[in-house]
Amino acid sequence: MSSVGDYDEAALAVMLRAGAAGLYTEEAAVELLLGHYGRQLTTKLAAYIEIGDDDRYAALDWARLSDDLAEGLFFASSGEACLVRLAASLGAGVPVTLRDVSALDHCNATLALQAIAHSCGWLEHHHSAAISGRFDPAGPTEPASSGGRL
Repeated sequence: MSSVGDYDEAALAVMLRAGAAGLYTEEAAVELLLGHYGRQLTTKLAAYIEIGDDDRYAALDWARLSDDLAEGLFFASSGEACLVRLAASLGAGVPVTLRDVSALDHCNATLALQAIAHSCGWLEHHHSAAISGRFDPAGPTEPASSGGRL
């Protein structure tokens, strides 16, 4: 059986994507961490990546990652910790406190919003929206494609 050290970041990314394929929330969780860590993937997450028996798939041990973060065994800034908790929540239903998102910078907030949108099936349903952080005092509107208010 292979170990994480046998693969570079690009191969691990392909394997993690293959392991999550078809499950929106898991795809979103993987993409959230890939987007954040990029080339530092193996440096930060190697201990939490499990290689499948056929070397085509990999998965993250979300529960252990979340536990280690909570116990101080996974060192992270407040923003990074928030991103990891969000990913663990999307990937395995690990409870998360959304109030912590205030620790995210604009790049990581964008990644988090993309992950949530992907989890909701926006890509498959061809939905998009400009997110500004402002709320319309007239109330929520329907998606632009439907052309009206709720």
